[in-house]
Amino acid sequence: MEEHTIRDRHAAHYAHFLQARARLLRNSSQRTALTEIGADIENERAAWEWAIARSDADAIGRSWRAWPSSTGYAVAAGGARRFCPCGRDAGRPR
Repeated sequence: MEEHTIRDRHAAHYAHFLQARARLLRNSSQRTALTEIGADIENERAAWEWAIARSDADAIGRSWRAWPSSTGYAVAAGGARRFCPCGRDAGRPR
C-alpha cells in the first residue's frame, strides 16, 4: 500500500476518534475522554499534521474540538492557521 494512502487512513481514523471524544468532553464522561485522548497523543498529532499538510478539511474539522488543553489548542490553532491563512484563529469561539 502506498504511504499516502496509509497516512490518509491514519488521519481519518484519528479524526473520527477525536470527533467521538469531543462529544464526551461536554458531559460526565469528560475525564474518560481526556484519558483516552492523552493515551495516544503522538498519533493524534501526527494525524493532525498530516491532515493539515494534505489540506484535508474533513479530518481537520472532525478533530478540531477535541484538543483538550491549551497546549493542544495551540497545536490545533497553529495548524488551522497554516491550513486557512485568514489572519485569525480559525475555529476559536468569538
